[in-house]
Amino acid sequence: MTVHVLASALLLGAGAVFLLGAGLLFLRGLRQRRFAAGFRASAVEVLAEVLSLEAKDVSLTTNPETLYFPVVSFTTAEGRAVTAECLTGVPAPPPPVGQQVAVRYDPQHPERVEVLDDAEGPVSAALTSFLLARVLLGLAVAMPLAWLVLVFVVWTS
Repeated sequence: MTVHVLASALLLGAGAVFLLGAGLLFLRGLRQRRFAAGFRASAVEVLAEVLSLEAKDVSLTTNPETLYFPVVSFTTAEGRAVTAECLTGVPAPPPPVGQQVAVRYDPQHPERVEVLDDAEGPVSAALTSFLLARVLLGLAVAMPLAWLVLVFVVWTS
């Protein structure tokens, strides 16, 4: 049996890099979720008018989930007019254009807005980070498995 050092190093090294990337993306997702929770704790609630909707695909599966990010217009408690795209998406069916919806905004940065929903947590905060972390984790597991196939099947024959 001949073990090829360069191929082994590349496969196992790639697995380690993918594992590191998955860990970093997972930590980023946790930070995004913590930011979203902090935002909810300090935000002010007002009524806003939906000006338009931005549809975004948030899934890498065969059945993608589309979330809608409303662009809303409202007046802050200080009387400042604000137009902003919501930070988090709402699932279908979205609120129609022209409808009044309840939103919350950050008093320090009024352009940071989200539509109020009945959910306990943010609908789309960190979804992309967690999804990409899961993909990289799958690749991190696949690399050593590919190396084992090479060692026990290809290089032993």
